[in-house]
Amino acid sequence: MEKAKEKKVLGIIALIIAIFALILSWVPIINNIAAIFAVLGIILGVIALVINRKNKKTIALIATILSVLSIIVVLATQGLYSKAIDDATGKSDKNVTSTASSTASSEKKDDTTKKTFKLNETVKQQKGTGN
Repeated sequence: MEKAKEKKVLGIIALIIAIFALILSWVPIINNIAAIFAVLGIILGVIALVINRKNKKTIALIATILSVLSIIVVLATQGLYSKAIDDATGKSDKNVTSTASSTASSEKKDDTTKKTFKLNETVKQQKGTGN
């Protein structure tokens, strides 16, 4: 009857790590550590599944599924956080870009009237000729 029992120790450790990873996966910056815990939970869960090939594998299977779910949550929240940062900083970049492009286009218009002068050359300005 001893063989029919699940070898639970490795599965329980994997489950604890998976739950910890799932809890931390929602927190910005710390969810990078949660991804490491999730990978560790997957590795331990798969090892527990292999060890319990012929026995019940409930705890190891739950631990593996929770670890995979933790990685999915980490990737989704990382995407959301980076999009929020891009939106917050991207709008100011667009304004700077449009201002720079309008300045550059006005400089191009001024390039046609610019002349090169030599040092100590006197310049006389003509008033309103209209041409």
